[in-house]
Amino acid sequence: MTRVIINGISFFTTWKRLKEGTVSDSTSINAALEVCMSRMQRGYTGLSTTVTIYDDRMKRTVYNIQITKG
Repeated sequence: MTRVIINGISFFTTWKRLKEGTVSDSTSINAALEVCMSRMQRGYTGLSTTVTIYDDRMKRTVYNIQITKG
């Protein structure tokens, strides 16, 4: 299991769901996690970062993400 913390909310998911982009119903969360996944492909087992996503109306959403690969 992989532990993910997004803006202080912690949950467990599988690495497969992270790769498929099916962790959340929100496309912006899945996009933010995809950015983290690309960074973790370099061999990291954990990552903490801030990702800023803009929607089609240029509304800014900031996600503080921590991932620990289990």
